[in-house]
Amino acid sequence: MAEKNIDQLLQAPFPACDIEWKPQTSGVTNDNRAWVLAVPYITNRAIQKRLDDVFGVM
Repeated sequence: MAEKNIDQLLQAPFPACDIEWKPQTSGVTNDNRAWVLAVPYITNRAIQKRLDDVFGVM
């Protein structure tokens, strides 16, 4: 498998179903409004599947 092809396969976007969100930080503003900063992350399962798809199951 060509190195460029491996790069393309690893850099392919993950489907939306593999992206989850978690709260990073939260607080309350001066006028008592709650806020949350949520950050996206890729599940370990999705990362392992991507590696298995590109390099094969070890």
